Amino acid sequence: MTISIVIPAYNEEKRIGLTLDSILSYISKNNNIVEIIIILNNCTDNTIGVVYNYTLIDNRFKYIDLGFIKNKKVSNTKGYAIRMGLKESTGDCVLFMDADSSTNISELDKILPFLNNGYDCVIGSRYLPDSVVNIKQSIYRIFASRIGNLLIRSLILPNIKDTQCGFKIFKREVINKIFNELKIDGFSFDIEILYLIKKYGFKIKETGVYWNNMNHSTVTLKHFWFTFKDLMLIYLRK
Repeated sequence: MTISIVIPAYNEEKRIGLTLDSILSYISKNNNIVEIIIILNNCTDNTIGVVYNYTLIDNRFKYIDLGFIKNKKVSNTKGYAIRMGLKESTGDCVLFMDADSSTNISELDKILPFLNNGYDCVIGSRYLPDSVVNIKQSIYRIFASRIGNLLIRSLILPNIKDTQCGFKIFKREVINKIFNELKIDGFSFDIEILYLIKKYGFKIKETGVYWNNMNHSTVTLKHFWFTFKDLMLIYLRK
């Protein structure tokens, strides 16, 4: 199976280089990675300059600059960026991961076998017995995350422990089936994707991954409120 990697990036000048270095090392030994698409989400720093340098090193690195899109409604939204990456991807499977590499690309070796054993989607998790969380979040972020997770499991996805870990891979047929139904632009896009995958009867595997909480996250507490509102909208679609 060929694999596309999609990475949304908003003002990641200081961190994305380390992530792309790790990917560059990984793909040198893995020919099934056909492209790495970085979605520049209206960045105001030099993220584009950092990313551009990698396109000169390996032609599998590509980028899309959403700053050229004039519709302000979609500015700075992670879900919209992911959708653009999915739309442009060509691989048999698509992995999306965070620009800060909270979960390193090497974890792909752990999750790929599940795709060869009947699963259509594999998602990394921070909340399983085999998960390894190296640097914990602040108590406030942990509390908000756990409350949100409880609501998600109660209302929509009872069998998934962690919907928000930024390391997920999907087979192409899954993307083709659900793409036109994806509506949410914000951080709760993960919930919508998993809800639709479940709705259409695809098999989801959740597995523990090694996860680092990286400093200088662009996610703030207001994003938890936006996610709650989106969760209610998804629930009403059931």
